[in-house]
This record gives sequence, C-alpha cells and structure tokens, in this order.
Amino acid sequence: MAQTSSTPTIGVLGIQGDFTENINILKRINCITKQDLKVIDVRNEVDLSKCDGLIIPGGESTAIGVVVRDYNLLKPLQNYVSSGKPVWGICAGLILLSTKLTNSTKLETDNIDQPLIGGLSVLTHRNYFGHQDKSALRSIYIKRSKNKKLTESMSHFIRAPAIIDILDKQTVKEIAFIYDNDNKITCAVEQNNILATAFHPEVTDNSFYWHQYFIKKVYKSLKIPYNVNQELLFKPVPICKELDSLNALYATWSVKTAMPRMLQGGVIMDVVNGKQARIAEEAGACSVMALERIPADIKADGGIARMSDPKLINEIMSTVSIPVMA
Repeated sequence: MAQTSSTPTIGVLGIQGDFTENINILKRINCITKQDLKVIDVRNEVDLSKCDGLIIPGGESTAIGVVVRDYNLLKPLQNYVSSGKPVWGICAGLILLSTKLTNSTKLETDNIDQPLIGGLSVLTHRNYFGHQDKSALRSIYIKRSKNKKLTESMSHFIRAPAIIDILDKQTVKEIAFIYDNDNKITCAVEQNNILATAFHPEVTDNSFYWHQYFIKKVYKSLKIPYNVNQELLFKPVPICKELDSLNALYATWSVKTAMPRMLQGGVIMDVVNGKQARIAEEAGACSVMALERIPADIKADGGIARMSDPKLINEIMSTVSIPVMA
C-alpha cells in the first residue's frame, strides 16, 4: 500500500455499476467544501494502492465479483479491507463485503457460487425486496450518535439487499433502518473501517450526507483534521411530502431512471432459456435479454421479433438473480 499524504485519495471501484455517479458526487462535495481531496477511478491493483478510502458502488454484485476474481483483483481487495483503510459498500458493494449471503426468493436451481470480498460480519439477503417493480424511494431512519432522536430521511432502494442478521453484535453497529410492512429492516451498518448501505444516496437528489460521512471517516483514519465550515456540513436529505403517509414510493421517475445506471459497464446477454441465463450470470453478465429465438436465426429467416412468451420469461426469472429484460 502506498504511503498516505496530507491529500487524501478516495477511489471508486470502476468495474461495473454506477461508479460515475459516486465519482461525480465526491467531486461536487470537493468543490463545495474546498477540501483538498483526490478522487480516482479504480480499475486495478495499482489504482487500489493509491487509495486512502474505497467505495464499492451499486451495480450487479455477481458481475463485479466475477470480474475482480478473473482479473486477479479479489485478493488485493480482501487485503485492502483487512488493512483497516475505510471502505464503503453501496448495495452491490454491501453484498460483496458481507460474510454470508442468502436469497430472498427461492430459485429453482442452487444459489450462485458468488465471489465475495468479505470482512463485514452480517448475513445479507440479495434482492430482498424482489424484482425491479419492487424498487422504491423509501423513508429511512438514521441513528445519529450526537442525537438520540432518529433522523428521518429517504433514499433509493434499487433491487436492493437487506441485512437480516448481524453476526458480530460487538463490532457491527446498526446506523439506519427502514420499515417494510411494519417489519424493521437494517439498511446501513458500520464495522470498524467498513461502512455499508443497502440504498443509493448517489442517485437521490441533493443527498450528500452519506458521502460526506465517508469522507470524514477517511480523514479521521489519516488523523487529518476535517476543517469544513459547519454550515457546509450536509444534513440527511428530508423526506418528500408523499412519504409523509407512505413508507415507499414505487415506479417514480427517479426509481425508473436509477435502474439503467446500475447496469453501466456490464454485459447484457441474449438467452432463450433458463439454462443459458444461468450460464450468463455465472459468466458475469449484469442482465439477460429473454428471446424466443437468437437474433441471428431471426434475421436469417427475415423476421424482426425479439420477444419471448410470458412462460419463458418467468422460467428465466426463477433461474437467475440478475435483471431479466424482454
């Protein structure tokens, strides 16, 4: 690992997902606070060695895991987490950092043997809320150490996981939760150098609180004063008026447009059955397109159809955990 300096460097793992959105928010905070912070896109071990803090962004955890494994970045990431340097896992990043995983829905085949970075002592449900139609803007309740009162905020949960068990209650601290059908669900935790959130502040308008929270964590780890005017310390984004009476808003424009951002940098593969979809997920595809026939055969016959019947779509959806398009 490179030696630290008075100029902290925060890296965002740029393998797949909405890494660009996280880089942009860090740069915006940098401009507003006038802090001397360097932000880099991490693609390899050399980039990683320059980081004083690392964000593992939202995306598809299987796709990110397969790529970092196949390009020999898994072990360096594991070493980075164990080094004690601050790491923040967002959604897919939370999944990758978890010690144990389970699926919220029963798949017809065995669970994917997914590469994990590990280090966070929690049991996480992948896709806890279900398919994309269950993605939502939700009210969250933040536990702030300086104020015993809960702070109500909101953020986007896009095909989100949930923490269903804290395996080391001595070191893992719940810092935010939601209510889902009156069930209290942990959605953010902190364990020593690790911060993990099931939600996406980077796609929630004017939500700077969590990124600044992580920046402060990096400065503290380096024993560098975080000299920012108190007026510029960002507060959790308040809930919108629609969430006054509801815990979640489904199918909003912000929810719909957030989903494509999570597929950035990934491969979408055409499949015609569940077996092919399974192979695609294991190979690192971020999504599959369900087709009745492969495009080459359709074109050879002079056809233009690119759709599948509902039965085939349901078969594929029950076989994989990645998004299915049709």
